[in-house]
Amino acid sequence: MIKTIILVCVFSFACNFVFAQNAEGKKHIEDVKATLSSSKADTNRVLLYGELCTAYQWNNTDSLNLYSEKGIALAQKLLFKKGEVRLLNNQAIALMFRGNIPKSLNILFNALDIAQKNTLPFETALCLNNIGACYSFLNDNFKALDFTSRARAIDENISHVPSDVYWKIYMEFWLGTVYSDLNKLDSASYFLQKAYNNAFEPGFTDLYSIRPTILMFYGKALFKKGNHEKALQYLHQSIETYDVYNDLIGTPDACSIIAGVFKKMNQPDSVIYYAKKGLEYRNFKKYYQKNSSTSNR
Repeated sequence: MIKTIILVCVFSFACNFVFAQNAEGKKHIEDVKATLSSSKADTNRVLLYGELCTAYQWNNTDSLNLYSEKGIALAQKLLFKKGEVRLLNNQAIALMFRGNIPKSLNILFNALDIAQKNTLPFETALCLNNIGACYSFLNDNFKALDFTSRARAIDENISHVPSDVYWKIYMEFWLGTVYSDLNKLDSASYFLQKAYNNAFEPGFTDLYSIRPTILMFYGKALFKKGNHEKALQYLHQSIETYDVYNDLIGTPDACSIIAGVFKKMNQPDSVIYYAKKGLEYRNFKKYYQKNSSTSNR
């Protein structure tokens, strides 16, 4: 029974490894849309499309496709390569998290070529990181490490504007998780701690639930390292934060991980509790999606 519950949760997690929108993220979408409605057809409009695509890439494919296609068309018309590459990354991330790795890689290598030819260091780093993330999904961890570490080497020398700090944290987070998958746990802790520090800076606004996601994977890495007390602290904090965000995707994902941790600790009552909690959230998410509007556009 316990094994069955865990397998269901883990399967759901593998299909839905995403950063969902919290209340601040939803408000950000409305603010961007309001600005977009009165913006001129210039490079700033392309970047606004990119802001929407970053929000929608995790959970609304229809809106992502709508805004990314509009943004890419305008960027190409304006010869705005920076905007084009960013929007291509949004498209690729959405495909990656939905399992279409070949198409995602095709887009990313094309975007990388554009970024490198036009000497765009931040966009180059973003492409490299997402290529590494694709290989991580394919369990090719050495290729994943090659690309994500190259991305990090470029990105650490860039002065980020406030709107790009999210992506800096995202790259640190990915490199940390890749090291964790390779069981290089000191390196994993180093980069996950950097992601944690930057994500919990008072000036950073968490629009896409990256804080509890970092806590979730940092907790998993700490458990592998043998620090069970701190691992459970972070995993519980992850679940609590997802609950505050009313995150119907993140909570079951965190529950699946903590259930697996308790299974290894031979605590079946806790395994059953968190596995059931995760399934309840997953079922509520399906009910919510069925009974809500089919589009956020």
